[in-house]
Amino acid sequence: MRECSGFFSAERLLTDSPVPKYLQAAEIFRHFIFSPEGNREKKFPPEPELARMLRCSRRTVREAMNTLEKEHLVCRIPRRGTVFASTVSPRDRQSGVQKICVVWPRYNSTWTPLLQEFRECAEDAGYQVEIKLYHLTDRVEEQRLLLNAFRESRGVVFYPNLCHSDENLIRDIPEYFPLVLFDLPSKTVRFSSVSVDHESGAYLLTQKLLETGFRRPGFVGTSNIPSSELRFRGYRNALEDAGIPFEPAMNYSVRKGFNNPDFLNWLTEARIDSLVLVSPALPNNFFLYHRDIISGLHGLRTGIAGFELRQKEIWKDPAVLFCAEQPGIEMGRELFRILEYEMRSTEKIRLKTSVSPKIYKKN
Repeated sequence: MRECSGFFSAERLLTDSPVPKYLQAAEIFRHFIFSPEGNREKKFPPEPELARMLRCSRRTVREAMNTLEKEHLVCRIPRRGTVFASTVSPRDRQSGVQKICVVWPRYNSTWTPLLQEFRECAEDAGYQVEIKLYHLTDRVEEQRLLLNAFRESRGVVFYPNLCHSDENLIRDIPEYFPLVLFDLPSKTVRFSSVSVDHESGAYLLTQKLLETGFRRPGFVGTSNIPSSELRFRGYRNALEDAGIPFEPAMNYSVRKGFNNPDFLNWLTEARIDSLVLVSPALPNNFFLYHRDIISGLHGLRTGIAGFELRQKEIWKDPAVLFCAEQPGIEMGRELFRILEYEMRSTEKIRLKTSVSPKIYKKN
């Protein structure tokens, strides 16, 4: 603990600061947890020794440790002292229940394999898992569930609302907290993330259509959703590499207002022979399997390559030639792997991983 003595003896609590001494001490202790000295020791000196080194009362030290305990940064274990929470396995007999929260939009069956796999991985490792679901239209509920998860658990997986994305939701969560974001590919976000490789998926789908003989594939997406924008970029890149010029008329944005006749008119007027479809269901009531759309696609002999279609769904309609299935099981495992790394590490390394979708072709 000699290195600890040097670390804490160099710190001072300010008597004339508006910040209470115990909060000043808590900040010093946080710095120690993520410092090279702390990374070697993995625990704190006894409270009387900390009080002596910081020249404060034991009560100040105790209240500071209470704060860190509420933040899930330390564990007080009899005969072992105050140790870093990252060193305590959930299977440790002296560990309390370690809970992980998943904050997710109310989902359809698309995400069931991912969440089941995540839960199984976490429970096999000894963690308790709670899945909190919010409504896509309820921003208040989304923020409330996220903050509750932060207070209650050792780590959180959060799937932000992509229809109304707001990075301010995670602004008040400390950077040291183990938080893994799903499907938020922004490189500027200060937390780890797991996302689908939307761009390469759209590139491959467009390429498959072109290889089949289609020459004017249209793109059906929606604005202001990162995944749709990335898929559009992959679509454009595939056209460019094939020497096919892109025209604005080849892009149909559902967010600009949608009805079945308008969509079918666009197919005809823009001379679209095939579609790269962001999703079989989009905002404003676009639904691939509506009878009017199906009838129109059959009449025009339009081939479809779509995202978020599972392999079994590809047989619902003969127009669907290729689909990109989200690899739910692989993403569930990856989410848990990275979250566990965040919970068990005191290094400030943020992992950002992108998982390629599986491309299926109708036989």
